[in-house]
Parts: sequence; C-alpha cells; structure tokens
Amino acid sequence: MVSPFYVILVMILVMVSPIRLVLAKIQPILDVIWRPIRRWR
Repeated sequence: MVSPFYVILVMILVMVSPIRLVLAKIQPILDVIWRPIRRWR
C-alpha cells in the first residue's frame, strides 16, 4: 500500500508547483496519445 506520507508529499508538490510547469510536463504525453487518434480518424 502507499504510505499516507507519500500521498501528502505529492499533494504538497502539486499545490506548490505552478500550473504551467505541470502542463508543460503533461503536454508531450498528450501529444503522444493524440497523434495516433488523429491519424486513425
């Protein structure tokens, strides 16, 4: 099981980190997911 301390630590990091940094990290992942879908359509 995941320790409660780890969950709290992740929540703090998410709250402290700017939204732009989070989006910048998620952007490449979304691109990889959306490219095959766009080609399939």
